[in-house]
Amino acid sequence: MAVGFALALTVSGLIVATDFAGLWSLVNRSETGLIAFAAMTFLFFVTFAGAQVAFAILSMPDKDD
Repeated sequence: MAVGFALALTVSGLIVATDFAGLWSLVNRSETGLIAFAAMTFLFFVTFAGAQVAFAILSMPDKDD
């Protein structure tokens, strides 16, 4: 899950740094901008951590019966 968290911070940071779709401008002008940024980062974390878990499960060797 650490990889998912690192990816979430990286993607959120890149979105803010490049002002993709005007999100940084929107977050910067809003009173609740920090909460919106935290929510976006958390949802990225859930997505990337879930993908990491799915990859780990699907990478497990099959048991021969």
